[in-house]
Amino acid sequence: MCNAISLPAVRGLLSVAAAALVVAVLSIAAPAHAADAASVVVDPVLVQRGSVAIRKSDFDAELLRIPEKDRASFLAGAKRVRDFIDRMMMTLELAEAAKARGLDRDPRIARRVELEQDKVLAQAYLADIESAARREFDAKMPAAEAAARESYLADRATRYSKPETAMISQLNIRIDGSPEAAKARADEAYAKLRAGADFGDLAEAYAENPANAKLRGIRGPLARADLDPELVPIVFGTAKVGEVNPPVRAGRNWTIVRVNSRNAPSTQSFDEVKGAIIERMRDEYVTQARDSALAALGAGQKSIVNEPAIDALRTPPAAKN
Repeated sequence: MCNAISLPAVRGLLSVAAAALVVAVLSIAAPAHAADAASVVVDPVLVQRGSVAIRKSDFDAELLRIPEKDRASFLAGAKRVRDFIDRMMMTLELAEAAKARGLDRDPRIARRVELEQDKVLAQAYLADIESAARREFDAKMPAAEAAARESYLADRATRYSKPETAMISQLNIRIDGSPEAAKARADEAYAKLRAGADFGDLAEAYAENPANAKLRGIRGPLARADLDPELVPIVFGTAKVGEVNPPVRAGRNWTIVRVNSRNAPSTQSFDEVKGAIIERMRDEYVTQARDSALAALGAGQKSIVNEPAIDALRTPPAAKN
């Protein structure tokens, strides 16, 4: 004889079973829901318009068009990033419109799409070669720094040394006709300067073209090689800083100069230029790796050229009447 089960007990068992079923369903659904949530977090939609959407993974893929060394600075500009995404959206929408018109089923266009894929792969290959070369160079940094120091010592006297320079104000009176008439104008300008006239105002007034007028006589920093020979002993010798010098014949001008400041010769230290030297060496290393990869393409294989077929591609120029 079976033992009777009370109604409250049956209800309890049903509650337990229902709870177990809910747990089982949730346990089945949870992984899919969690995957969707993870996708939203890891690969969010950046922009969506109609059926076209740009996800972060799309943006990351398109970002590969930009050289690796330039990406950080590119991403720092908010407007550049937004413009980049706007261009992506336009491209995708145009592609959708082309598909709707059936252009993707045109055999010639389909072949072009395949060729574009090959171009992307070719660019990716070279980018990978360059990235590997940069990592290889950086892995040898102690040796690179030693080579950079050797380069600095070899070029210190030429590339990293700056000669003495000066900032000057210069007023020219061109000798177009009589040298005496030009000298008289120069003396007149010099007298005005001695009386307190502003050098920039006078240089602008006497200037022969708008570009010179805009400069208001300011020139520099200038080294000896940048000056007319007649002005070198004045600018770097006899002239006092801030003092207006009398007119001097220099080439086809009577010239008045005022030395505004002088800068002593200087040499940049290794620490000042080390980063630039290493960057130049890194670029040279990467370029060499890229050139080697290009030179290795088709190595040892003979090219078979169908000259008649290539010649047949040409369109003869139209005959002249």
